[in-house]
Amino acid sequence: MLILSLLCQNEKELFQKIKKIPTQDVDGIEIRWDGFSQIPFSSWQQIKKDLPFPCLFTLRKKSQGGLFQKNEEERKILIQKLCELEPEFFDIEYDTSKDFVLSLQSQYPNLKIISSYHNFSNTPSHLSDVYSLVKNAFPAHLYKIVTYAHSILDTLRMILFTKEKNTHTQNLIGFCMGEQGEISRILAPFTKSPFTFASLDEQITAPGQLSFQTLNQTYHFKKISPQTSLYGRLGLPNKKSLSHVTHNQVFFDLGFSALYLKIDVKEEELPSFLEMAQKVPFQGFSVTMPLKEKILPDQSINTLWLTNEHWEALSTDGIGALKALEEKTSIKNKKILLVGAGGAAKAILQKLIFFTDDITIFNRTDEKGKKLAKEFSCHSLSSKDLSKPPEYDILIQASSCGMTTEEMPILESWILPGKIIFECILSPTLLVQKGIEKGCTVIVGKSLFYYQALEQYFLWFPDIDRKRLKETLKKALTCFNIKKCLK
Repeated sequence: MLILSLLCQNEKELFQKIKKIPTQDVDGIEIRWDGFSQIPFSSWQQIKKDLPFPCLFTLRKKSQGGLFQKNEEERKILIQKLCELEPEFFDIEYDTSKDFVLSLQSQYPNLKIISSYHNFSNTPSHLSDVYSLVKNAFPAHLYKIVTYAHSILDTLRMILFTKEKNTHTQNLIGFCMGEQGEISRILAPFTKSPFTFASLDEQITAPGQLSFQTLNQTYHFKKISPQTSLYGRLGLPNKKSLSHVTHNQVFFDLGFSALYLKIDVKEEELPSFLEMAQKVPFQGFSVTMPLKEKILPDQSINTLWLTNEHWEALSTDGIGALKALEEKTSIKNKKILLVGAGGAAKAILQKLIFFTDDITIFNRTDEKGKKLAKEFSCHSLSSKDLSKPPEYDILIQASSCGMTTEEMPILESWILPGKIIFECILSPTLLVQKGIEKGCTVIVGKSLFYYQALEQYFLWFPDIDRKRLKETLKKALTCFNIKKCLK
């Protein structure tokens, strides 16, 4: 169930928020009464009568991340009074008096109690011990474990634990807070977690919480099931990437039961992550910086897919770049300036050398640029050689510069009017803008994304209808209108 969490200060604010809820998009609401200055006991039935879905009440104490400031005896008195309002569910912390909870269950036999544990500091290494705490605290309809994830490995542990516990009895709500924990919230139906919690608009009530609009529109939350095939984008940072929007729309339009997630993975986490991801299981990944050269020794990889419990690896960057270039020009015997010396640049270079031997590499770190040039018998340009623009027919920008900041990897004087500028970054960059202003033929990053993504789909789904895929992916990419984005 998708539960909309409402944290309000007064009755008026609660009423206004409830009026905004599209009833078809959520399955229930959580009311955080600990945020109220005064609980509207007398008017609740008037508020509730128009609600078409169940209500979950929470009066969260401070030690469990809540806002309730008074002592425990006063809290229990208020919980007792709130139960008289007949909510369908009540979330009660596992360390609340067992006798008190048993008394509530006796007085309100239709009330479904959730025994909950919240840890805003970390994700304990032994989740089974935490599970024992909430299970043994008092009899409950559901059990809830929410912890803070400091790394994606914390989140995968929670996903695997929740999925395993819900194999037979689907009564554990388990997810992680924080940005690293976002995917555990999205994957609630996959792990058979009875609830996930979402915010109204962007008014989050807990770290890492997503809005119900994002869950429904981007991730098609109600289509997710334990049988959904999982894919994702591995890299760091991922925040500005819109690949999840594109891929999930493609999956939806093709009628696939599949989901694509953005996943922040550090270099040192990669081996453990891939081992755990196989157990979830994920079926495939797109790989971006800084991990492309960390999958296999001396190779650049941007695609992983699972075959017979083994990760297969390949790069589709090179073939994608060639196809994007060939839409605009022939590359045979052209003079090329390649900017960058990372994984994408290397993958593109591996294809370019079969069409031209006039390639110059420029990288902001001279040593890395020279090393790549030597490996492929190309020319290199030092950062000291900036006095005059280098000659080229095609400039390929394959560095990360401009991905997160408004900067260019080259001097503006290097943008030569009438030449071809190929930007590999998907989102609009300053280089693209300046290239358009100087009358260059500009190939934007969505062209590379389109062709390399096609090749990824062919690896992930060997039997896919290729013609339909091409049409669907092109349609999904219409959100990246370059001129519109530059306004």
